[in-house]
Amino acid sequence: MGRVFVGLLTLAALAVAGLAAAVGVGHAYLDLGFTRVGTPPAPPLSWGGELQDSSLGASPGQSVTFGGYLLNRGPQPLVIEGARLVPAGGQPLPKLVGVGILTNGTPGTPPPTGLGWPPAEGGLAGAHPYPVSPLVGAVLPPAGGRGGRSPSMRIVLFGVAAPAPGTYFTAGLAITYRAGRHTYVGTVWSVGELCAQPGGQAVKVCSAAALQLGDQVLQGVARRAGA
Repeated sequence: MGRVFVGLLTLAALAVAGLAAAVGVGHAYLDLGFTRVGTPPAPPLSWGGELQDSSLGASPGQSVTFGGYLLNRGPQPLVIEGARLVPAGGQPLPKLVGVGILTNGTPGTPPPTGLGWPPAEGGLAGAHPYPVSPLVGAVLPPAGGRGGRSPSMRIVLFGVAAPAPGTYFTAGLAITYRAGRHTYVGTVWSVGELCAQPGGQAVKVCSAAALQLGDQVLQGVARRAGA
């Protein structure tokens, strides 16, 4: 009887493993944070699988912008309800000053980064800022194409600022979203390094030591994201 019971447990484990393989658990395009324990997998809001990383210098209190991707691979529309910064390996976290969706974003183009929130188009002083719409309340349409093979995509931008001189990091955004009657939280992985230097210095750049630290943080975030 004991052997039969163990055999049944083994078959159940194999079935679960097969299901996990079928839905792609562990693949770079999925984040396990989107799955509610004890329920079927949530609609797959995805960060795109391409880890963004940027290093920018600014004065304390001056905002800079980083960005990433939002993809809806599921059959339902997803409603965005909120966002917060994700810490990066215990490093100091900057202050979130703004978050929005790039309204003229083109699939396949990198998210714009730069000084200011939103940043100036092309990074040119005096240029118009990139147009953004509010992230909260935004709706990601369901995936299109046969079998949902064409995910809908949006570029999300987020502005941060350093409260004091120092080096700050964020691993991206934790996105709260609703699918049907359920609410989930998933991560848009995008490593941002902000090197804040005292005012009066003409050029704001990250030092060699800060950039080396940034490489270490990037490697750690990449492991967390499965990138």
